[in-house]
Amino acid sequence: MILKSRKALRAVLVLALCFAFFTCAVSAASEHVETQGEYDTGGPGAKLTYSLNSTDGTAQVTITDVLPGEGGEGYDLVIPSAIEVDGDEYVVVSISPYTETSLSEALGANISTLTVPDTVTGIGGNLFPWNKTFSGSNSDYVKISSASWSLPDTEETLAAIPAFISDNYGEDGCYYAGKTLVRVDPEFEGDVEVKEGTVSILASAFEGCGGIGKVTLPSSVEYLATRAFANSSVTEVNIPAGLTDHGDQIFSYTFYGCEDLETVTFDEGCELDKIGYCAYMGCESLEGIDLSNVGGIEGLAFAGAFDGSAELNIRPEQLLSSSGHFAAAGIKTLVFCENEDEDGSTNIYTETFRDCVDLTSVTLSSSVERLYAGAFEGCTSLE
Repeated sequence: MILKSRKALRAVLVLALCFAFFTCAVSAASEHVETQGEYDTGGPGAKLTYSLNSTDGTAQVTITDVLPGEGGEGYDLVIPSAIEVDGDEYVVVSISPYTETSLSEALGANISTLTVPDTVTGIGGNLFPWNKTFSGSNSDYVKISSASWSLPDTEETLAAIPAFISDNYGEDGCYYAGKTLVRVDPEFEGDVEVKEGTVSILASAFEGCGGIGKVTLPSSVEYLATRAFANSSVTEVNIPAGLTDHGDQIFSYTFYGCEDLETVTFDEGCELDKIGYCAYMGCESLEGIDLSNVGGIEGLAFAGAFDGSAELNIRPEQLLSSSGHFAAAGIKTLVFCENEDEDGSTNIYTETFRDCVDLTSVTLSSSVERLYAGAFEGCTSLE
């Protein structure tokens, strides 16, 4: 009877704690965003709503609908730099869509130009019509029996670029919205130097650009979205230190299929939490990469990467629990260093280095305690 009473008491305490946490969270959210309302654009068809943050004086704008212009013609959609409510101005720092699929198509069909102020540092990833979920379960680079993944459809991405972007590329081939690089002209040829002050590189910004070479990202960049460079001809790129302030990672598919990519350098002070799934998959010209300041590596991140002569130093704790991290990669020598975290993983997982046919030398450290079956399967050059 006493035991049942104790269990009941625990249950009551847990419920009370949950209620208190929920109440605090709701209260904090209420304090954070205090005012919501609609904004009159003065235009014929766009509907905007906003959320105001009185703590920092900022506003988030949501595009809820984009209707056809008068006579069915496109019109200019101007995002305000500030929202004024009761005599107070709130700086607009982000825009996003309310309904992701239908809105992005309406945006492309119904407007001629989109003007976004420099105050905007964040744009919702699905605002533009090419930022769709992609599908597929195959790859030209590597087959991994225990892993499945989806692949970017670059032809679909390029076909979805609306006229209000393709008609307004700058001389450098770039289209910016506020402090976001939205898209690079797929026909642009030459090196690309992203302008200083840019904070975000949108998903698929360089995807399918077959004429670009070296890309220089400024120190102001904090966010590098998924598929940003997928299936492009980029040959050299730097990863800014500011990326650690927002995003903290190279997202999945960021450099997928970049067969000409030779050099990736991390700017001084750049430390990443992780490199995502398939991030460098198929980067077969990659000469090497310094992973010492990377916390973790997801499955298939470097599958099919490297040029056959790469020397790779990694720690077992960097291999996140999955498979195929470096499958079919052109690594020649592999050295496992000591873990930095005494509680870090000590495993080398199944298929992690499968079919690395160029691999001739592996040096294990004392941090490696478990070698899963098939971790080095198909490494035919190992003695």
